Formats: sequence, C-alpha cells, structure tokens
Amino acid sequence: LISYFNLGVPDLCFPLMALVDYLGYRLIAMSLLPIEGEDTLVYGSSDAGRTIHCSSGKFAEKMKLAARQLNLKPHKAGSSKKHGKLIYSAADIEGHKVGNKFYLLDFSRCFPPCEYDDTYQNSYLYRLLRPEFVQKYK
Repeated sequence: LISYFNLGVPDLCFPLMALVDYLGYRLIAMSLLPIEGEDTLVYGSSDAGRTIHCSSGKFAEKMKLAARQLNLKPHKAGSSKKHGKLIYSAADIEGHKVGNKFYLLDFSRCFPPCEYDDTYQNSYLYRLLRPEFVQKYK
C-alpha cells in the first residue's frame, strides 16, 4: 500500500489503514470504501486470478504509470492464454471505479516473489522481493 500511495498517481484513492496494538493483540483497521464487489471492479481479480478484469482504459493508464515508477513490467494474467489480459500489477490486486474516483485495494502481493524455496510451503505467496530492490533493479 505505502509503495503505491507514495507515487502520487492522480485520482488513485486508497483505504485509510491503521495498525493497532492493544494488550498483546494486533489489529489492522481499514475504512469502508464505497465499492460494490463485482459491480465496481474494473481492474485485477477478486477470485484469486480466475477472472481478470481490465475494462477501464483510464485505470489501466494509471496502473501503467505506477508500474513504470515501481519498475514492474506488464504481463499477461489469467487462467488461460485465451482469456489472459495484459496488466501492470499483481493479478490479485483490485481496482474499483466509483463515479469518477478510482480505488485500489488488496496489496498483499504487489511485488514479485523471491526464488522459489520448497522448504517453505507456498513460499511464492509471501516471500516477496522488497520494493526498494525492485525499483533499483536493472
């Protein structure tokens, strides 16, 4: 989230988030967004990549600008080559359009995974390259 937020892409909105530590418990609190599931989804996926959305050219341009600044390359994503779409971010990020505002959420896998290590189960889901490394990599 912080990597995308710091880019300053115009008209790209994010949920407010707060990390709360209280009596040994940790909670991440997020604001509610005016999104309505599949009805407002125009970019990414809300079903673990089975369906990829890229129906807003304006949103795709914003993601292309963000990807250029983060040094992320475009790639095809989807459950098959036939239904794949060219996107500029992780496939499971969600982009929603409500009115003239664009909301981005679900940032858990924004950056590429580290080299696969079979000693860690499903390590490609949580062992990710750091944003600073990706931005400086040539």
